[in-house]
Order: sequence, then C-alpha cells, then structure tokens
Amino acid sequence: MSISHTLFGERALTKVIGVYADRVAAVAAREQLKRVPGLDAERVLLLSPDEPPDPQHLAFSRRLEPEPRGIERTLIRTHLILGGLGAVAGLMVFMVMWLYGQSVAQESPALMLSVTLFFGTLFGLLGGGFLSLRLDHVRVIAIARSAMRRGRWVVVVHPRNPAQTRDALGILRDSSRRVVRSF
Repeated sequence: MSISHTLFGERALTKVIGVYADRVAAVAAREQLKRVPGLDAERVLLLSPDEPPDPQHLAFSRRLEPEPRGIERTLIRTHLILGGLGAVAGLMVFMVMWLYGQSVAQESPALMLSVTLFFGTLFGLLGGGFLSLRLDHVRVIAIARSAMRRGRWVVVVHPRNPAQTRDALGILRDSSRRVVRSF
C-alpha cells in the first residue's frame, strides 16, 4: 500500500475534467472514456450546464465527490497518522535536547516533554487538516462549476490508477477546450 493510500480514504484520489462547448462533443468523449478499462459510467460523469452548480445541491456535490465515506476516512486517517507522527517528532526533539544537555530539558524534563509533545502533536494535526482539505479537488470543482455557469458541458473522470489517469488525460486533451486535473 502506498503512502497516499495509507493517508487518504478515497479509492479515486485524482479528478480529471474536460470542458466542452456542446453536448455532442461531451457525450462522444464520455463514451470514449467508458471504453478505457476500469472506467465505467460510475467513474465517468457528464455534467450539463442546466444542472444547478450549487455546492449545496446534493446531486451536484455527489457527482463531483462521489465517495463521502472515503472523505470521512481521509479526515480520520490524516489526523491520526500525522498527529501520531507529530507526537513522535516532539518526543525526538525532547530526547535530542535531553541527550545534548540543554538546561531547560535537564531542569524541567516533565514540562519540556509536555511542551514538545504538545507542539509536535499540534503541528501533526494541523498537517492532517491541511491534507484533508484536498485543495487540489477544490480547484477542479471550482473550474467545473464556473464552466457550467457559462453554459459549458463538463466531463468528470474519477480514475483509480495512473494508467486510467493517463488515458483520461489523453482522450480529454484531444477533444476538450480545457482539461484540468487534481494531483
């Protein structure tokens, strides 16, 4: 299991979108994408400019973020793992200070250990929160929403592996006005 799959709970970590001026080109791209092994109707979605691009609209949100349980797992995993790593880092900082004879660590070891553990854990939790924001997804979703408001059609692909991502990018770049992907 890779580090990204250890931290993130979603099965599809990447989003790829293509923006189209008309329905015919968007449907053709969608059908071509569905022939890629592993990309089916569930993984390749077509968003119409007639759909409400409102983030509060449940159908729109589900189509762009189809794994709500995966997002919950990401929140839990990133905070637990990075918070734990931060605590270990805090312990290591204390140990280095202790071993090198820093006076503050020697005179008040319990206080210094508490402080380094606190800040190490805090920074780890902050890192977990930052990773769970998925700013790369926010950018893709904002571009899709903006395109729909301007009357464009959007094809959304949720590939599960690098080969599917590469194939999706190739197909969309050949036929789309604009292609955007998350990391």
